[in-house]
This record gives sequence, C-alpha cells and structure tokens, in this order.
Amino acid sequence: MRIISQNGLISIPFEITAIHVTGTFIRMNMVGDTGKGTVIAEYNTPEKAEKAMQLLHEAYIVHENFKKLDAEIQIEVLKKSAKRQLMYGGIFRFPNEEDL
Repeated sequence: MRIISQNGLISIPFEITAIHVTGTFIRMNMVGDTGKGTVIAEYNTPEKAEKAMQLLHEAYIVHENFKKLDAEIQIEVLKKSAKRQLMYGGIFRFPNEEDL
C-alpha cells in the first residue's frame, strides 16, 4: 500500500514506514529511523489528526481484504470508478482539513 502526503509531494510504502500522530501533526519514519519524523499531514486539532489516522487504518483494512478476492472480482470492482481504484488499489492520500 502507498501513502501519499497531504500535499501530494511525498509517496511512501506503508509496509516499511511508521506513521504516528504528534498533536496536530501526522509524521512518518522509515523503519529504523529514530528521529522525530517527516511531517506528512497537519490539521487544526488533534482530533482531526486522529480522524485522519482512523481513515488510514480503514483504507489499509479495505486494501488487505481486497487483495484476498479472486482476480476476476478485483477487476470488476476496479472498473466501477477511479475512486474505487485508489481505495481498493492501495493508495491513501491524507485528506485536507476541510475534507474531514
């Protein structure tokens, strides 16, 4: 699964990245990195940052379950819309403040 930063300038693999909330910031650290991390999203309140993380968790669950489907069913689902292609295809972009 790929995670795209809120501004669209950072694309990272979820499987080798730690994502964490610190106050109103969502940060990422590559596995093994012990620094503060790179900010990939920022919100006005800690609650909105937590909501964005919840959406990431939900997207990951959807993607993992989608991968378990038969290939023919996957193709039919993906034909439905571009939004579904992103959701099921394993791409999550942190939403803008106003989209939460």
